[in-house]
Amino acid sequence: MSRAGRYPPGLLASLALLAVIVAVALIGLATAGNWAKVFRVAAAALTYALLLLVLGRGRAEVPLVSFMAAGAGAGAVSGVARAATWPTLLAASVLGAALLLAPFHWWALRTWLALGREQGINSTREVR
Repeated sequence: MSRAGRYPPGLLASLALLAVIVAVALIGLATAGNWAKVFRVAAAALTYALLLLVLGRGRAEVPLVSFMAAGAGAGAVSGVARAATWPTLLAASVLGAALLLAPFHWWALRTWLALGREQGINSTREVR
């Protein structure tokens, strides 16, 4: 079968785990009544996940540059959604997400898959 329309191994599971982490953070922010930050974090997380799904579809694995592009997009959304946005703050948001958070997710996913292979876990199953 063709890889078109399929996601790389582990991508959906890692995004599901990230969604759980973000949901816990959103619950904490909502409990504190910080609705502006709830919107900002939710919008950035959704942007990150959607961009990764689009950029990863049909690939054997998602390259680091795709994670960085998704991180930059999420950082831009987060920066623009702030109440007060300055160009330097927006740039810091974009660069921070693209150069720190996204590469960490990429590394964690690769490490997780490598550990699974070492343990003999079939992590190469393709998901539609």
